Amino acid sequence: MVTSESFLNLLREVYEDGNIQLEVRSYSGRGMYGKSCIGVVLEYTTAWTLALALADRNNGNMDLFDLDAPREDDMGMRARIYYWPQLEWPEGEEGFGGEE
Repeated sequence: MVTSESFLNLLREVYEDGNIQLEVRSYSGRGMYGKSCIGVVLEYTTAWTLALALADRNNGNMDLFDLDAPREDDMGMRARIYYWPQLEWPEGEEGFGGEE
């Protein structure tokens, strides 16, 4: 089962590998009425790379097929955010990645 915490940990591992530029943050998308979920900001060309990195890093620990397909919004400047409304952003958690 995929939880918000386990998915954030997996995203953090992928980020720390250093092969993909991404920003992980709290996001409230269309129709979420202020609820925050996990969002990942990527350049257009790296969404597939992220999917492969998640699958590779996961090593079968989580059934990622339990996740619904992410929704997406245009962030401008060649970037999109992919977000999972079913994965609520944990209170007190800080985002990571992006322009540091």
